[in-house]
Amino acid sequence: MQKLKLSTRTIQILKNFSSINPSVHIKPGKFISTISPSKSIMARAEVEEEFESEFAIYDISRFLSALSLFKEPEVSIGKGQATISEGKKKMNYTFADPKTIISPPDKKINMPSEDVQFKLPNEVMSDVSKVVAVLRLPEIVVQSHGNKITIGTSDSKNSTSDNFAVEVGDKARAFHVAADANLVGDGGLGGAGLHPPRRLRELHVTDAVVHTAAEIEKLIPHRWPFLLVDRIVEYDEAAKRIVGLKAVTGTEWFFQGHFPGQPIMPGVLQVEALAQTMGVYVAKQPGFGDKLGLFAAIDETRFKRIVQPGDLLRLEVTMEKMGSRMGRGRGVASVDGEVACESLMSFLIAPEGALR
Repeated sequence: MQKLKLSTRTIQILKNFSSINPSVHIKPGKFISTISPSKSIMARAEVEEEFESEFAIYDISRFLSALSLFKEPEVSIGKGQATISEGKKKMNYTFADPKTIISPPDKKINMPSEDVQFKLPNEVMSDVSKVVAVLRLPEIVVQSHGNKITIGTSDSKNSTSDNFAVEVGDKARAFHVAADANLVGDGGLGGAGLHPPRRLRELHVTDAVVHTAAEIEKLIPHRWPFLLVDRIVEYDEAAKRIVGLKAVTGTEWFFQGHFPGQPIMPGVLQVEALAQTMGVYVAKQPGFGDKLGLFAAIDETRFKRIVQPGDLLRLEVTMEKMGSRMGRGRGVASVDGEVACESLMSFLIAPEGALR
């Protein structure tokens, strides 16, 4: 049994890796590697510790939370489990079967040389995230500006928009990459490189934002990881219509098992995303703001296209019936104008106290 104390740097690496893949398969040696469920992102880092045996952590965040319960934890790595201890306190933590974890291949992968390379410290990404929250700008932008590389936030659809940028490098050829600000967290990276992907998908927000994710949480009770609507971009009370967006990323919790090596968004969750969008519409109606809607029926449901990491799911619902206790809406989920799922959804307002 190996006994060690994980360094602050190793803990930070594991925390960063959890944003790529919630699980990790650690092998003997001084390196930790991870790969996203969609196998589109891979990372490798050298650590101070040298691991003597292989083990797998199914939920990195849960493991790190367990460590945080101790001031100076000592970790004893045994077969199938770890013992975390400090003084008279002891906790047993069960490892996962390495075969169930999506992990990078053992063979060495020769990466192409970077077109652009720069360092992205924690404090810079934290500053950008704070500006996004304060100014409510929709995009994170990495671009060359003169002979400098900058990362910042702006609104490319509004020429008079506020903006913010920080220099992070220099000597770059002309480039511009924009991503939805809702998809970028404030976790830092030790360094970043941009490679020429087969298909660069710039996610520009072409619709006006009616409700942000934070505002959606004020209207419906769903929370991460089960909140499946990122924003509302259309709301037409006269037409009884609402449109939401869900950016499907490679780190979605359901891709861990559906399916390893072939990530596909479950059809039932596409219907759930449509239902949550309908829930936002219902919550905006007078007298419904504090009510809880439950599924009553799901009819005429068809799945016509798979939804995978990188897809932007457009969630459109038109209400067909709206009463004080019941309602019905027809939803269509689509990707790039192609229908992925359609369903006729009925809901029932739960009577007060019925769920207690």
